[in-house]
Amino acid sequence: MGPEDRAAREAFVLGDLRGLPLRVPRLLEAGEGWLLLEAVEVADRDGASWRDATLADLARLHESYAEKQVLHDPRLRSVTASELARLTEHCGALAGELELPAPLRVLIADLEPLLVELRDARTLVHGDAWPGNVLSAIDGGRCWIDWEEAGVGHPALDLATWLHGSPWVPPADDPERDLAAYLEARTDGVNEPRFRRAVDAAVVLLFLLLDLPGLAEWDSEARREIVERRTATAERFTAP
Repeated sequence: MGPEDRAAREAFVLGDLRGLPLRVPRLLEAGEGWLLLEAVEVADRDGASWRDATLADLARLHESYAEKQVLHDPRLRSVTASELARLTEHCGALAGELELPAPLRVLIADLEPLLVELRDARTLVHGDAWPGNVLSAIDGGRCWIDWEEAGVGHPALDLATWLHGSPWVPPADDPERDLAAYLEARTDGVNEPRFRRAVDAAVVLLFLLLDLPGLAEWDSEARREIVERRTATAERFTAP
């Protein structure tokens, strides 16, 4: 149960989309603000091989829905397009209140350098891609859950969360290894340097647009580490 728009989004992905190249829970029923899913029996994960297989799932998802007509469905999130103006206005004010370091302040004042890096590819993104949202099924498969934030955007939006986490999701133990596994699974000729830059752009953009409202309620010490990490990414992104 939850907000009506989020429940409708997950019901759309689990019930209406066809040809998903990864496993998801079976949708049994759905209504306004709720949905009922079939339970998934889970088993222990199998370390690095499990992560590689899961990142290959993500790569197939991104390839399968690149520039497809379904991306125009209004139930999907669109952080870098239809939702951008509202998010920018709200978080721009918060950035001033939180006294963010200079690289982040500069980018929240002008998001265009970040957005430029994220406009050359549009696909279906999970929206909250991290290992906690992938169940290891007892039959040996992997089941992707929690599609409430599913949306349209650059594949780097999913990799940003998987590799570098968020204030509420831990970063990968070895981001370089995981990124290499994802890129190896892509079969459509991804430009690695350009993709890496897009990941940096996505890391900073998601922090500025989506994380600041919750972060504003934390005490200063709790905010320090995540702000330092995002500042380092912003400095790398803006370096000559």
